[in-house]
Amino acid sequence: MLASDVWVLAAPTYWGGLAGKMKDFFDCMRQRLVRFDHTGATHPDRFKDKHYLSITDCYTGAFENWVTGVTDQSFRTIDKVMTAAGVIKVHELVLTNTWGLKELPETKKQTCLKWGRRLNSVKKRDDSTLKRYIELFFMIAFMALLTMGIQFGFKLVPSQGFWLRYISFVVIFYVLLACILHFFTVVKHRRR
Repeated sequence: MLASDVWVLAAPTYWGGLAGKMKDFFDCMRQRLVRFDHTGATHPDRFKDKHYLSITDCYTGAFENWVTGVTDQSFRTIDKVMTAAGVIKVHELVLTNTWGLKELPETKKQTCLKWGRRLNSVKKRDDSTLKRYIELFFMIAFMALLTMGIQFGFKLVPSQGFWLRYISFVVIFYVLLACILHFFTVVKHRRR
């Protein structure tokens, strides 16, 4: 594990959670993945800044998994452990409809091959905090513009009074913000 640049962590999803064997592996590796300080808090140790790709499968269909998020908890568990260890996520893959499956479908083989080539050729990304801040800035700027468009387009701007205009803007802005955050945190992250 110390010698490899990228880890591929693969385990099935059982009952909406990570398979017990992988969880046992993470539990056994805890003292190696993180170090503990005098208060019991964990800190990344020797594996910090390595990269990982996570894979899981489930019996549900692609649409059902997307709607209900059956595999979400498996990926969250892997992500939680790897984040504590300071390991950076490259991507995640999911295979659905696995009941009675004897051979990997050609489309999934091609996806795995594509990611295998990328892992060997593409520079691994490090912390993308700056990228997220830039995305957040543009998202908020766009939402403010959209809010003003809604106010003026639907004539929701009171003709008099700064505070009425301000309250109207804030209410519309936060409704839009809630919709976008819901999309990015729930809908977009549903695995197919």
